[in-house]
Amino acid sequence: MNQKKGVFQNSIAKAILLLIAVLFILIGLFLIYRAYNSYRTIDASKDWPVTSGEVIITGIEDSYDGEQITYYPKITYWYEVSGTQFKCDIKIYLSSSRKDDKKILDALKTFPIGTDIKVFYNPDKPQVCVSENDEGEIFPLVPMIFVGVGVFIIIHALKE
Repeated sequence: MNQKKGVFQNSIAKAILLLIAVLFILIGLFLIYRAYNSYRTIDASKDWPVTSGEVIITGIEDSYDGEQITYYPKITYWYEVSGTQFKCDIKIYLSSSRKDDKKILDALKTFPIGTDIKVFYNPDKPQVCVSENDEGEIFPLVPMIFVGVGVFIIIHALKE
């Protein structure tokens, strides 16, 4: 009887491990997809028309994940295409657990309100834009780590 109980508990542990592994792999694949789309947009923008934009809002935004608050710079600018105004954010992938982090404050100092910036916009969808200062999405190493951890867990769980 005890041996059956141990096998059952071992099966549940394996199932939980496999579920965690699948979640890691899915998160990694999602992050790869986002990074790829960001890269494609930035790459395509090299052939888009250019207009000038102006920084209209700078500040520090925060997000709470249930455990801690993360702060990041938010820089919004406006630009005009064919008489229509659009707003967009400069994508700067910095974050910190401190609101007064020097990297975040330095990023904001780079773009004071009123700063002129070069904006590349999609001629078919002018609301889609990239500034000359946009950074790519997440560094590809991060999603690869998620996928790698998921694969490692699966291999380890299936060995036992």
